[in-house]
Amino acid sequence: MHRTIRLFMAAALLALAALPAAAQQIKQPRPKNPDDEGLHYVLLREFAKVNEQLAEMAKRVGTLEAELARIKEQAGAVATDARATQNTVRDTDRNLTQKLVDTDQKLVTLRNDVIQLRSDLANLMDLLRRQSQMAPLAAPEVLQEPVGYITEMIGDREVKFKIDAGRTVRAGMRLGVYPAADPKTQIGIVVVSEVLDANNARADIIRKDPGATFNFSDIVRPIS
Repeated sequence: MHRTIRLFMAAALLALAALPAAAQQIKQPRPKNPDDEGLHYVLLREFAKVNEQLAEMAKRVGTLEAELARIKEQAGAVATDARATQNTVRDTDRNLTQKLVDTDQKLVTLRNDVIQLRSDLANLMDLLRRQSQMAPLAAPEVLQEPVGYITEMIGDREVKFKIDAGRTVRAGMRLGVYPAADPKTQIGIVVVSEVLDANNARADIIRKDPGATFNFSDIVRPIS
């Protein structure tokens, strides 16, 4: 379409350029021949019509040039929008591709973590099973009622303790020693060596925990 408009404009310009020369030839003196003079006026009128048509064509060419400029401007805007759209699509595709890569990497890491966790759990269960087979859990100690409390330390190997009312103590009984402030924690073991009377007895120390000391009012109770 643009090529056709250009050819039309070139033809119109050539015609406009040739018109003054042709008109000049008509205006030159002619022989005094009545027929030639009539023809001369007829040609002038025809050239005037042609000139009007060329002027109209020139106006149309101007309109076409303006339309062509508008079309070019629209084409430029469309091209700009197309480039912007292409850039947006390219950026979006690049971002989406990067997110997919990151997601794949996270999934791989998560899968490896799950595999490692399962392996660690299996190893732990196997270790617990082996330990339960090798060393069964000991039954918790059943604490019996106290039989009395320490009243005196006799050197480093013997203690004297008071027997609670209603309790029976005999020589050879094994008694655990417990602090009065923590009556559930055993800190040593003594064996009754002599029952002095109904209220007092002596016992030999056969075990004392490292760092532990026997003090007045420490509880003594039977142990198996």
